[in-house]
Amino acid sequence: QHRAQIDAARTSDGKYDYSPCFSLVKEEISRAIGNLEATLSGKPYQGYPTFSAPDEYLQAIKDAGFDVLLTANNHCLDRGKTGLERTITQ
Repeated sequence: QHRAQIDAARTSDGKYDYSPCFSLVKEEISRAIGNLEATLSGKPYQGYPTFSAPDEYLQAIKDAGFDVLLTANNHCLDRGKTGLERTITQ
């Protein structure tokens, strides 16, 4: 979730739509495990070096077919303990 990806998903009403991001690979992803190398730690949304993606990103990942997301990676604490806990509870 780099800044360009966040900006590209932003809709005119200020929400985010990531469905086009997965449209070409959705059929290939079936009950998959993914590595979530971003947090869902709320606003401000930003990319590198401390990633925080909009919550809509999670729904798009689920709709694409991912059933399990791993968060144990080099970005899981980009927004500290609070960001990690919010990511897990989303």
